[in-house]
Amino acid sequence: MTVVFDPITPLVFLALALVLGTTVGRLPLRVFLRALLPFWLLAFSLMLSNALFATRPDQATVLWTWGPFTATLEGATIGLSLAERSVAIAAFTVLLIMTTDPTDLVRSLIQQAHLPARFAYPALAAYRFLPLLQTEFETIRLAHRLRGVGRSRGVLGWLREQSRLALPLLANAIRRAERVALAMDARGFSSRRPRTSFRLIPFVAADAWLIALTAIFGVGILWLSAALGILRVWSGALSA
Repeated sequence: MTVVFDPITPLVFLALALVLGTTVGRLPLRVFLRALLPFWLLAFSLMLSNALFATRPDQATVLWTWGPFTATLEGATIGLSLAERSVAIAAFTVLLIMTTDPTDLVRSLIQQAHLPARFAYPALAAYRFLPLLQTEFETIRLAHRLRGVGRSRGVLGWLREQSRLALPLLANAIRRAERVALAMDARGFSSRRPRTSFRLIPFVAADAWLIALTAIFGVGILWLSAALGILRVWSGALSA
């Protein structure tokens, strides 16, 4: 899907991700869409930039012109394809994150994909640090308010407050990362010797069915799009 440049095919993949998330993943549609909000904003910027900044506007169909900006139909089409494709990939990623236990995922990658433990477990630790950073950020902010360090008005006041909060937050994060690194080194995670696992994550038939169905649906959507004359692959240019 990363080389697909028509606006219809990525939209089908996005719809498939939403259907799987609300049915198989049992995620509320509102929660799913809210988790994709940052990616919607990124998608809008991709579509707008491609529509307004075409490489050859004189050879494209001009929709409207306002000052130095010229919106073209070809650029908008490519931008819409990039936007839908980025949201579709993000939707499948969010679906995996929200429906899979991260500890089991890391154990499975180590046992089945033979991912080195010295890379996998630090990634898991960093992933688990994110909620702690949010909690620490709120704690530091309330501590500042308790000591009478209030927030000034305006954008500059908000930036000054963020700079005051960032320093202790960064210091705590560095200390925690150092403690985790020492603990992992003490437990032999840096060793290249084969490691045993207390809890095994077997590769079962459901995993094989999931891989097979994913490949079948993905190839099927691309084949149907090509058969209908909709599929358009990358021609070497990112804009019209």
